[in-house]
Amino acid sequence: WDFSVNAVDSITADPHKMGLGIIPSGGFFLRDSSILQKIGFEIPYLAGGNFKHFHIVGTRSGGTVIAFWAILKSLGFNGFVKIVKRCMDNTKYLSSQINDITGIKLVTNPVTNVVGITTESGESICRIDEDLRKRNWMLGKFEEFNFFKKGNINPPNAASI
Repeated sequence: WDFSVNAVDSITADPHKMGLGIIPSGGFFLRDSSILQKIGFEIPYLAGGNFKHFHIVGTRSGGTVIAFWAILKSLGFNGFVKIVKRCMDNTKYLSSQINDITGIKLVTNPVTNVVGITTESGESICRIDEDLRKRNWMLGKFEEFNFFKKGNINPPNAASI
């Protein structure tokens, strides 16, 4: 999804996930700046009440912006391609290991670096979650849908999975 799709009006980016940035770095990109008029709000105590504020999360330090800028300059395009490739290699490795464990299966074959895991029998994931936690596997658990999620399968290497 990008702005070539007519229905896409905004895109968010979380550099702390794939970009190795620090939290709370992030970006919010708009197709058309007129959208800002719909989300902005006036702060009555600044500039006599005539100051329209478009910042979504409130007051934050600019340190994360500078830190991510430094990461961008340091890694460059090829550096990010390398990170994404390693993340996807780790995702493929984890997926292959899940397929070898009796009783669990992939929810779907991952196309990003997020892996969904469920039980083959429809058994509740709660018991399996207890077993996994004994092995220090702390996965996101969605009891309502009976599956686990392992997201952001980032470097350094698959051996840590």
